[in-house]
Amino acid sequence: MGMIKKIYKSVKTPKTLIRKLLNRLPQGFIKNTFIPFPKEEEIIKELEDIFQKGSAKIFIFPLPTCPWGYMFQRPQQIARALAEKGYTVLYLVDTNFPFSPDWDVRGVKQIEPNLYLYNDNASGRLLSQIKSKKDVVIWQFWPHQRKFVKNIEMHLSAPVTKIYDCIDHLSTFLSYERINEDFNISVKEADIVIATAKSIYKELIDIRKDTLLIQNGVRIEDFISFEERCWAQLEQLKTDTNIIAGYYGAIADWFDFSTVEFLARKNKDWTFLFVGEIYPEVEDKVNELKRYNNVKFLPRVSYADIPQLLAAFDVALLPFLINDITVNTSPVKVYEYMAGRKLIVSSDLPEVRNLSPIFVARNHEEFHVKLHEAFQQKDNKLMQQQLLELAGENTWSKRIEAVLSPLEKGCGLVETNANSDL
Repeated sequence: MGMIKKIYKSVKTPKTLIRKLLNRLPQGFIKNTFIPFPKEEEIIKELEDIFQKGSAKIFIFPLPTCPWGYMFQRPQQIARALAEKGYTVLYLVDTNFPFSPDWDVRGVKQIEPNLYLYNDNASGRLLSQIKSKKDVVIWQFWPHQRKFVKNIEMHLSAPVTKIYDCIDHLSTFLSYERINEDFNISVKEADIVIATAKSIYKELIDIRKDTLLIQNGVRIEDFISFEERCWAQLEQLKTDTNIIAGYYGAIADWFDFSTVEFLARKNKDWTFLFVGEIYPEVEDKVNELKRYNNVKFLPRVSYADIPQLLAAFDVALLPFLINDITVNTSPVKVYEYMAGRKLIVSSDLPEVRNLSPIFVARNHEEFHVKLHEAFQQKDNKLMQQQLLELAGENTWSKRIEAVLSPLEKGCGLVETNANSDL
């Protein structure tokens, strides 16, 4: 066996590829050698200890999941916000994601006070063996998670409350045979149902009249005080250009490549910087934009690096097409842009158009005009303060209060102020 390990270490293939291949191996001696887990009884004992010492309500974020180490979005932010309020949170991960910290979790790993990543190598099955009678709250955010929720509800001895957080429109998900059934049952059987965008809310109230509208938010302190790292590429860009108009996040088929190309041609003395995961289906369009010397792409960065990146922007961009995906989206980055006190130019998205002082554009030419208006105002202290105050009204901490209030009252839901602007 020592020889096998030496071969593994000597392979020149990138580590992430090796990890992906190992993850796909069937359960057995070879896989367990390279992805070892503690004995089941050890994991159960650790879980029992967490439940015993934890809060009166234990929150569980189920599988399949948004990897903790991938794009830090709504599920991870809500999990962290709950932990900061003193609740014990178990966020399930697996070795399907070959990067830290997800890959490194074997059993339970505490990453922040009250917040634990959990992988029992059994898709969460060991949770059903916990004897604690504390209330468990399952925060479901994908229809795909219904099987997990059902198993936990059937086998866990503790009382279970189910939240269904509709983070995206159903049409956004990669479809599978039972997706509509899983979605409808999840919504109907949940104790609390949440919509992240007004358009989703309007659809959900036909199924659940007590649906809550709770949009995305921001953790302001991450953008006010942050640790800078040595970032040669970013520093070089700041040296080479007078103006940086920037965007970070997924670069996918909802991205408005046509508008970006128009802006690049009209503003040759500007640098248009896009940082994030490039989806395979748009690689050709990205390559077309790379022909312009003033359009730059950088790989996805960790959430910890985003505040430093944002600080380098002169103007922040949100160039999205208007389609079924984007009209049902509450963009997290808009609130982060505001927390960073950056003037924003956005496409005419329903979730953005009423957020003053954001500059909203309905076409190429308008985007160009608004871009220059935003740049002229980028050092306007009053507008910066307005952005910061608006971010302060939309923190993750305030968002989850709208859920915690009815939850602590036993799910006796009432309409909240979050719905008042519909």
